[in-house]
Order: sequence, then structure tokens, then C-alpha cells
Amino acid sequence: MTSVVSTSPSCSAIRLPLRRSSRLVLASFATACLGSCNGDPTQPAFDELNPPVPQYEIRDGAHNAGNPHVFFLPPLVSNPAPNGTFDPTVTPKIEVCPSDLSGCTGPAIATMVFGVTDENVRLDQENELYVANWHTPESGVQAGSYYRIRVLQGSSILAIADVLITEGGKGLNAETGEYFELKDGRTLPIKVRIEEGAANSAPAEAGSGDGAAAVAVPAGAVDEYVELTVTPVDESNPPEPLPEPSSGTALPGTIYSFEPTGQEFSQPVEITLAIPPSLPDGVDPLGLRVYYAGPNGWEETPGTVDLAEGVVTGLTTHFSSFAILPSQVTACDDPMAPPGFATMEGALAAVGPGGTITVCDGTHPVDSVSVGKPVTIEGEGGGANPVVQTTTARAGFFVEDVDSGTVTFRNLAFDNATAHPPNNYSIYLRTTYDQVVIENAVFTVQGGNTGSVVATGSSVPGAHVSVQNSSFSGGVIGINMSNAAVDITTSTFQNHSTFGLWYQNSTGQLDGSTLGPNCGGANCVRVQGASADVTVLGNDFTETRTGLAATHRVVFVLGGGTGRIEDNDFFGCGGGQCVFGFGGAGLEVVNNRLAIDGTHETGMAIDGQGAGTTLLVTDNTITGVGVGSSGYGTLHCAIEVEDGAVLTAHRNTLTNVHIGICGFNGGVVADAQDNLVDNAEFGVGVYGGSQVTANFNDFTNMVNAGIDLPDSDPALSDLTCNWWGSATGPLNPGTLPTTLFTPWALAPVANTGASGCSGS
Repeated sequence: MTSVVSTSPSCSAIRLPLRRSSRLVLASFATACLGSCNGDPTQPAFDELNPPVPQYEIRDGAHNAGNPHVFFLPPLVSNPAPNGTFDPTVTPKIEVCPSDLSGCTGPAIATMVFGVTDENVRLDQENELYVANWHTPESGVQAGSYYRIRVLQGSSILAIADVLITEGGKGLNAETGEYFELKDGRTLPIKVRIEEGAANSAPAEAGSGDGAAAVAVPAGAVDEYVELTVTPVDESNPPEPLPEPSSGTALPGTIYSFEPTGQEFSQPVEITLAIPPSLPDGVDPLGLRVYYAGPNGWEETPGTVDLAEGVVTGLTTHFSSFAILPSQVTACDDPMAPPGFATMEGALAAVGPGGTITVCDGTHPVDSVSVGKPVTIEGEGGGANPVVQTTTARAGFFVEDVDSGTVTFRNLAFDNATAHPPNNYSIYLRTTYDQVVIENAVFTVQGGNTGSVVATGSSVPGAHVSVQNSSFSGGVIGINMSNAAVDITTSTFQNHSTFGLWYQNSTGQLDGSTLGPNCGGANCVRVQGASADVTVLGNDFTETRTGLAATHRVVFVLGGGTGRIEDNDFFGCGGGQCVFGFGGAGLEVVNNRLAIDGTHETGMAIDGQGAGTTLLVTDNTITGVGVGSSGYGTLHCAIEVEDGAVLTAHRNTLTNVHIGICGFNGGVVADAQDNLVDNAEFGVGVYGGSQVTANFNDFTNMVNAGIDLPDSDPALSDLTCNWWGSATGPLNPGTLPTTLFTPWALAPVANTGASGCSGS
């Protein structure tokens, strides 16, 4: 009925865990492949005075629910008690192979076919049995080693028994543990009784020669002898056409032909395929399934994944070509697609962990759908993203109770329709999730609804959210994060009434994205809380609304949060500040380009406020565009610290700004070096008891004065060694003591590497 499972004789061969009956376990002597696996294994020395108690697998009518019509006989076992009718018409074959007590570890070392000589399997009709003599020395057996005897009809395995051959020409009875003498000290008589019905009751196994594919057939699954074969399929030249890729793409090297093609079984048989050592990018091994080549393409079989053993199993009642594919269903009724479901709940219930739900074109209502396993939910592609619409619930999808694995939303358009309660989102991540990916998605929030995505803290260590190539529009908040780790790249945010992104005690990176126009009524990016730490890298910010309040900030870091703002482009900003640190924030603002539009006037380009707030501002270019109410691009300062905040500013270029660098109400400009300020009313402004240390800077084209210290103690500040645009020093120094800025530079010094200056 089947061919024998074979594996490579190498120790590294894949050995598939085929489904077996219970094993008779006594004790263990030999385990897996020791030394060579080619029929000459190296075993521990055999001590006949203290023999091991063997651990056998034996399956026949008297042992381990084997074939009820086949019985091994003495000397291998004790006398059984058969009650069927002996069948003298079969032509059995007996094979012997080296064994590790769980299967053959190499090819057969002895084969006895049905015949009439002593070298064959012979019929003993008088005693109602078949017998074969195994001449052990001619097989090259090793004393103290185990061997598996297999009784076959055609290629159907009727029964198996493990035996131990000892030094001194003895064998060991599997039941009694007593030794028996081999005939002539070298020949083991193998006796077996085969009754009518044995063939129909024989469980069977068959496998490919490379050990990567196998089938296990239960007893009674066929009613006649069938020769089964398993062979790998050459995908470039298959014997029969393979399904089109539109129904899924099989993992390379996993397609096997199980023959006879179309063979039917009355009970499900188990197909086992080995998982390749490397998987394509983005394929979750938990979502792998066994598929068969059906009339509508690759079709999934019910089954499981065993990552520890590296295999995928599936159940089938017929033969075809089988392969490994990621689990797939569709969220629509499409007879030409994988199994289709009219609702998202139905598709989620059907798909395996790590599998894929393909969402067809159209609009799909999704309200309070729980995603509790790693799965990919994606649009079918090739056109506009299918619409996932939340109409009545707090969220469309709740991602929860996912201890491990990735949940992916891809190629979808999310729409929060009107007429549902406040504080609602399209995707809500909460409690327990591992990895979440949102890719190539479009989020549109209608009316005054809350937002698109909310990510709260997860109990899974290392939980992470990745948002890629997606767009967010409308609502109160684009993405709301609380105690989460979220990275966002190449995405867009606009028309949010309060925040584009809100990192509350959250971490992550915002990279390569476009925010605006109108990316947030209060803030485009808000980083808040002592545990918040965000990198804002390589983004484009545009805020061109008029009439924004002075409390409007494009990037706002507060409450002890930290952030690095690097290599971004800002235009407009409007109202308050482009970048603002407050209340103990720690900010690094590095290599950004800020164009301050006087029409959409900004108070300060970069600002820090409050005790404990620190700003490191280096290598930025801040340029006023047009003229605002101050006559410059900024209403007040390009870079400012207030109320105890501390500033370090190096190598910045500030042009067409009202005041270049400011301290206000006790703000401390601790170290300003190598900055260039051009076309400003004042180069430095210090007010309300603030102090400044600024050396080796260039202040040119100051319209009013180089410095402005109307109400601060000059003794707290150091403005020496700067170039004030003239060898005569600052323009209009007024009543300020000359020691405040003397010596001054006699030529430009910023970014020249000057280590000193000369003055008068």
C-alpha cells in the first residue's frame, strides 16, 4: 500500500516525526545516531553479564494497537492469542534496517522476499505462519546494536519490531527480556502470522528519499493494495501544471508529488513537510500550512506547525501535489480565491496563526473585531485599497492577547464614519501584543472622532509597533501612544484638530515623514512624560495656518521627556515655536533647516522653558522668510531659553530673525560658540535676570545693536571674543561696560577654529 519511509544515512538527515501508535517503553539502551549512520554505528561495549533492558517499538496485533491481523511469533515475542483466519495467499517481504528505536537510521541491510528457498520468506501452511531466516553476519551487524524488522505486503508495512543482537549469537525476547540462542549462533528465525484482512488494516508510512516529505496512512484508509510514492517536484519542469501564483506562492523546494495522483482515502491521511532552513522576508513560520494543488489553485489543508521539529502537517483524503504556503483566507465571497468569508470575524476564526487574510475590494464594516493571534490582514492589491469602515464601536480592530508573533495591517483604507461614540479609533492596540506592523494604509477620520491608531502598553517584553508608508488625516489625533514603542517612517499626517502624534511615556522614531500642512491644532508631534524618548529624523514639517495661538508648537517635548530632532525641514511653524522643550525636557536639535514664514508668524524657532530643561542646539540653519510684525521672520528670537532652562548652541546659522540668541526670565545661555547671526535687530538679547556666555560668534548686519541687556546683570554674562561686524566692536553698546564684550574679534571668527582673539 505504501513505500517505506527512507532517510539519508547521514546523521544530519531530516527525520520526520510521523504519527505512531503508543510505544512499549521498558528502558533505554541506545538512543539516536551514534558515530556513523551507515549501518556500522559505534555502540557502547555490550556486557552480557549485565545486559541492558531494551526499549522496543513493536507494532502488531498483540502490541501497541498495531495491525489486528498480523502477529509476530516466538522467539521474538511470547506466543500471541490470534483469533482470525490465517491467510496463505499473501506474499510478504521482510526487511531489516539499523534502528535507533524510533525508526530506521539507514537503508535495509537484509531483504527477504517471498519464495521457496531458505533465503526467502516461506509459507508454513501446517503451522499457519510465514518464516524467514535472517543470517546476521552476512548483514554486517554489530553486537549490542538495535535493528528494525519490517513485514511488508507489496510496499505496505504490516508490522514492525525492534531487536537487539548480542555478542555470543543471542537475541532478546521483547516481552520477557530473556535471551534466546540464534540458530547456529548466527541465524535469527523471523516468524509471523498473517490473517485475512491484514492488508486493509495496515497503517502505513511513505516518504521522499530526501527525508523532507512523508505521509502516514491509518489502518483502514484503503481497501486494496496501493503502491504510494513521494517525490520532489522540479518547479521549472513539473510533471503536471502547478497552480498559478494568483492563488499563492509555494515556498521554494517544498512541492512534492504524492502518487498515485487522485488516490482516495476513506480516512484522513497525514502529510508532513519539512520547513526550509530559510524563509522569504516577512513570512511568519507560525502561519505555514500544507496546501494541495486543487482545481482552483493552492488550497489549504487543516493542520499544524511544529517549530521544534521543523515540520508542517496537514490532513487530506486524496493525493495531489502538496507544498508549504502561508495560511490564507479571504474576507469576501470569491469562488476563485482561497476560502472566502463574508465577515472579518469569520476570516479571523479560520486563518491559522501567522496566516494571511486577503481583503477584497469594496467597503467592509468592522466593529470591535478582536485580533488575538499573529496574522496579516491585507488588501488584495492592484488598485485602490479596500475600505475598512468602523461605524458604531470604540474601535474597528482590537489587537490583544497576542503573546508572540506579528500582526500586520497592509494595503487597507480605514474610515471612521460618523455617528459613533467619542474616543474611538480604527486600530486599538492594548494589553498584550508583540509586534504590530501597519503598512501602506490610509486612515481617514470623519467629523470630531478621536483618531486613527492608539497603542497602549503591552505586557510582552520588547513589544513594538512599526508604521510604514501610511497616511493619516482628520480627527483629534493621528496616532496616540501611551507606554508603547512605536516607529513611524515615510508617512503623512494632516488636518488633525489637536495632535498629529502623541507619544505619552512612549519611545520610538519618526523618520522620513511629511507632517502638514495643518498637522496638528496644538502640536504636530507631542512627546510627553519622563519615560518618553523619541527621535525625529529626516521629516518635512509644514504649518501655514494663520491666526494660530502662541501655544501652538510643531514639535513639543515636555514633562521630563527627551528627544533628538535631527535633519528635518520646517516651514512656517506659526503661532508658538517650531521646536519647544518644557518642564524638564531634554532636547538635542541637530542639523535642521527651519524657514520661518513672516506671514505665518512664529514667536521663536527653537525654545526651552522651565527648570531642568536642557537644549543642545547645533548645526541648524534658521532663516526668516518675508517680514512679520517685528520686521523679521520671527516675532522674537531664533533660539531662546526661559525660566531656568539651559542652552548650549554651536555652529548655527541664523538669518533675518528679530534676535539671534536669547535668555529670558532667568534662562541660561551656557555656551554659545561658532554661531553666525546675520540681518537681525539684535545678535544677543538677555532679559529678566538671564545670563549668557557667547564666544567666537559672528554677529553681522545688526540693525539696532549687537547686544541687548536692558535688565540683566552684565557681570553674569560673557560676550568676549565675538566678531560684531566691525573692528570697533558692538554697534551702540550704550552704557554697558566694555569688559562685557572686550576683547572682541577684529575679524570673523565663527567656524574658523580660532583659539583666541585680539581687541582694544
